[in-house]
Parts: sequence; C-alpha cells; structure tokens
Amino acid sequence: MKLIAKEEEILSLKAKVHNMLGSNLMQLRYCYAHACPEDKIETGISKLELLLDMLRGDEPFSNKDAETFEELQLIAQSMGLDLQRIGDFPHDKGNQRLVFAAIRESISNTLRHAKGDKLFINMVAGGKNEFVVELSNNGQDPEGIIKEGSGLSSLRAKVERAGGIMEIDYQPKFCLRLKLAATSKNF
Repeated sequence: MKLIAKEEEILSLKAKVHNMLGSNLMQLRYCYAHACPEDKIETGISKLELLLDMLRGDEPFSNKDAETFEELQLIAQSMGLDLQRIGDFPHDKGNQRLVFAAIRESISNTLRHAKGDKLFINMVAGGKNEFVVELSNNGQDPEGIIKEGSGLSSLRAKVERAGGIMEIDYQPKFCLRLKLAATSKNF
C-alpha cells in the first residue's frame, strides 16, 4: 500500500513538473518571437534546466546552492512555489547558510510531501543571543510524526554542529523550527 502511495506521489510530482515545463517552453517561445530582454530569456532557460533535472530525478539543488534569497525565490517560483518571508536574515554568515539550507529542504518537502504552493519563512531574534527561524507551508497537514529522511537528518546535523537546535512540529500544523545561537560555530 505504501509503495502505491509513493508511486502516486512521484507521478503527481512529475505531472506538475511536466505542466511547468510546458508553460516555461511557451513563455520562452513567446520571448524569442517578441524579442524579450536577454536576461528574461536566460532566466527562462535556467528554470528549464532545473525542471529537467527534476524530471531526471536529480535534486534541484545538487549542482549549485543558491547564495541569495532572490535566487531561492527564483528556484521556488520555477517549481510553482511562492516564498513568503517575514523578518530579516541573520547577520552571521554561518547562520545564513543554515537558514538557506532549511529553506531549500522545505521547498523540496513542501512540493513532495505537503503538495503546497506557499512556503512561509518567519525569522525573529528570540531571547538573548538567539535567532529563531520557523518554516511552514499551506499544504496538507502531516498524518503523524515526521520521519526524518536524509535531507532533514543532514540539516539537523548541520544545525547541531553549529550549536543550534532543530524542532519539527506536526500538530496542529507542520512547522520546522531552528533555534540558532547569535553566532554560529562553523559547520
């Protein structure tokens, strides 16, 4: 039964990527026919490359990690996901990398598991020398405790190496929470 559900999930994701691929191709065709600016064409080609990677089964972030929030937004938009951010990113570069890693993992999990189209990122300074990041989505609620796959397990290891704490709530709504020290240890 679980195998059938997994196959249906994969088929659903591939259908979504296929539809986005068709839409992207139509946009590029329009751009070529109507002399759109070069940067718009390059953006469209980058989106196509990401979608093709997904169709081949590659992870969308395996080749190059986004280095800015704008790059993450572009990647998420190319997959039909809207990132909504409240608050500012931490000043500490190590913590920024951790937050970006959490966003990348949440993009993937929102699309794969929750089947959502919005990812909410809430960042606040909490208490003395603490920075809190909460990631949630508008997708389906989990049916039970979240089992950490390789992505979440890897993220947890990075957060803990940096001296932080990672929590996952599944009730009443899904929430991935990082509690980071104001200054991270290298990870």
